Amino acid sequence: MISFLYIVLGTVKEFVFQFRGQYSLSATVVMLCLVPLSALNGIVFYWTLGSLTSLIESLKERRQFDKLVRFERLWKLLLATAVAATLVLCIHTYELLKL
Repeated sequence: MISFLYIVLGTVKEFVFQFRGQYSLSATVVMLCLVPLSALNGIVFYWTLGSLTSLIESLKERRQFDKLVRFERLWKLLLATAVAATLVLCIHTYELLKL
């Protein structure tokens, strides 16, 4: 269900961004298409990072240090990705407000 929702929201966002200049769509309409997808991305990242944190704690307790190193690297990579996605969202918002 989440995948279907993500595909629908992503498709709507892309159509709106593609045709916003052609049909003179207001910034409010474009933001209403951008915010739900961004919120869904945030929820998925939060859910994934939370589960990964739980797994890392479990690996520490079990003293499985080889797996622990890999999952800590994955956690850092996902966090960097979340920061980059937030930056892209800010750039999109700036572009909308500038027009």
